[in-house]
Amino acid sequence: WHRFLLSQQNTRTGAFSRGDDRMSMYNQGIATLCLGEAYAMSKDAKLRTPLVRGLGFICQAQQKSGGWDYTQTKTNRNDTSVTGWQVMALKSAHASGLKVPWKTTYGALRHFERVTDERGYVGYTSARTSRRGIALVAVGLLSNLYLGLGSGHAAVRRQARICLDNLPGWYKLKGNRGRDHSMYYWYYATLGLYLKGGTDWDKWNSAIRDMLARAQCTKGHRRGSWDPDGYWARSFAGRVYATSLMTLTLEVYYRYLPMYESRDTLGAGSALAEEIKTETSPTKKVTILRR
Repeated sequence: WHRFLLSQQNTRTGAFSRGDDRMSMYNQGIATLCLGEAYAMSKDAKLRTPLVRGLGFICQAQQKSGGWDYTQTKTNRNDTSVTGWQVMALKSAHASGLKVPWKTTYGALRHFERVTDERGYVGYTSARTSRRGIALVAVGLLSNLYLGLGSGHAAVRRQARICLDNLPGWYKLKGNRGRDHSMYYWYYATLGLYLKGGTDWDKWNSAIRDMLARAQCTKGHRRGSWDPDGYWARSFAGRVYATSLMTLTLEVYYRYLPMYESRDTLGAGSALAEEIKTETSPTKKVTILRR
């Protein structure tokens, strides 16, 4: 698999896309995430340089306000869905032993702080004037935890509660509710609540695990796959997408337990972040970032 993936990377820029790709940062985040996990688990030396290149491209593509847009073009538009995949890639690179720039992780934390309202709901590009939904809450939950907010942080607790108030059920993918419940939501919420742990994870896990086992197709050419139910999977993605996301969701038991068992974070929510947030002098903020 890695030969194909590496063949898609521009060895000069680190980009995993053609110049005309209007959604290139989705490709970048997911491909770099994949490389980071592969390198972390295998320590295959030939993966390190492409991973460094991929990470570098993500860092330079970050928007001034801390998030990422569909492409690396500096638009000052910050897209929460795209940003979530970049945070996962940053975490993966960090777990593999690479140094992720503090400025990048702190910028990402600023994005989620800006698009999250007082109830814990997360906006697509802003807290109040853009589309919101439970899927973006789950993106916020996982990203906040990866970026260093503790499981007891108010935003994390609120977002976990929203997820637990919206437990998964295959029937919830049907009809209009499919715009809220989606496989994408289940994937992010599973990772976020696993990372948070405790009784929140126990409650979510008991709902998601058996449901996905029951929903898997068992006959004919569809055997082993999941039907692309739900608005997004049915309208835009298809069976391969559905099966990939549901497989990744179930892999939390095998993939994330050994790889992230230390629950080491990127650290942007640490005391240093608080120091930056409370510092009023722009010059001093830069000095802190360069430590």
